Amino acid sequence: MRDLALGIDCSTTAVKVVAWGRDGKAAAEGRAPLDQLPLRPPSSEQRADDWWEATQRATTELMRAVDTDRIAGICVTHQRESFVPVDERCQALRNAILWDDARSLAQLDQLGARFGHDELHRRTGRGPSVAQAFPKLLWLVQHEPEVAARTYRFMDVHGFLVQRLTGAFTTSLASADSFGLTTGGPVGRRYLTDRSCRTLYGGAPDTFLFENVLRGGLATMRWFMRHVADGTGDGLGGPASFDRYEAAAREIGPGSDGLLLVPYWNHVTSPYWDPSASGVVVGWHHGHRREHLFRAIEEGIAYEHRLAMEGIQAATGQRIREYVILGGGSNSDLWCQIMADVLGATVTRAHTAEATNLGAGILCAFGVGWYPSVEEAAAAMTDVAERFQPLDPARALYDNLFTQVYRPLFPAIQPQLQRLSKLRAGSTETGSAESAAGGPAEEVG
Repeated sequence: MRDLALGIDCSTTAVKVVAWGRDGKAAAEGRAPLDQLPLRPPSSEQRADDWWEATQRATTELMRAVDTDRIAGICVTHQRESFVPVDERCQALRNAILWDDARSLAQLDQLGARFGHDELHRRTGRGPSVAQAFPKLLWLVQHEPEVAARTYRFMDVHGFLVQRLTGAFTTSLASADSFGLTTGGPVGRRYLTDRSCRTLYGGAPDTFLFENVLRGGLATMRWFMRHVADGTGDGLGGPASFDRYEAAAREIGPGSDGLLLVPYWNHVTSPYWDPSASGVVVGWHHGHRREHLFRAIEEGIAYEHRLAMEGIQAATGQRIREYVILGGGSNSDLWCQIMADVLGATVTRAHTAEATNLGAGILCAFGVGWYPSVEEAAAAMTDVAERFQPLDPARALYDNLFTQVYRPLFPAIQPQLQRLSKLRAGSTETGSAESAAGGPAEEVG
């Protein structure tokens, strides 16, 4: 009885495999971690074979709980725009370059000078960003021409795993579109080119989606929990704990006592498309503690979502009245309420935090014929849980903070941050030269 659809999600940090039933409920799962190589920023790489090995480990763990003959099909979702050059046998010729690798800033400028960033945005649906594969491919050609010359295919994560599973060199239309490598015209009722978003082919036929990428979302919270929240002298006691910090942040109240954060810890894509951007925290005073910064991170991410959604609504002429929140952050009641208050709209929690994997399960269910359309599969396999409504006076306070402080803040200091980025780059180059002059540099790869 083939009653399970297998979703494989190969993200930057782990591979998670989930067996989904026809009702969208998880029957079993397996997980295997993925490590990034210890390189100096801005480089970010993984071993492509680790993708496959982690997929095997996670799948083996899952299959201990279910019979093989229950699996109707497999669908792969992945970290888009990461890629690896391979030979005719799909053997990696170097480490994979990841989506968050930022070494190709000069190549991004070269592409802009030759084609124009607006024209590239029009053709690919994406504004200028070092997350794109284009500048990284150009970097590889310029800096490792011998690798480029030997390359048989540049494989995204999806294509690499599919080749290992089936022997075929192929990838999905949606995956290829994230590279800007599809042929033909845009698909869908309307293809939007606007600075507020990047436009991608959807997983369902004849659809597309408007995507906003916050490159410093939960990663900023992980940075806080790893490097700031050590629990020393803050009255919270013991090792760092997300739940304890959230309880303390709840007592502070909306606005974090005047502390405001712009979460550009890893640059910014829409709407500014500025690879030199960096994070901003303003409003510090002696009364602030770690829990104030914790809450300011949650609020800053909510503000950034509002900035993105206002841009998309203006570009489409359509108002968004309800948002579905999913992923790890959706487990937090406080964060869901902050999102509702900042957005001024209903926020509904999805029934599972494994939304990406469930999406793969839905496409698999359609592919194996369980449902006549992707839309019907989605309707049958998804559900919502709690709803959070915007509440005054928090909604009104957040509205004032967003319109009067958050929205104008980054554009006001953007020129200074760009200068800072150039000075930092010069300092890094000087430091590398001094290290080379003084002896062997630290081994990083």
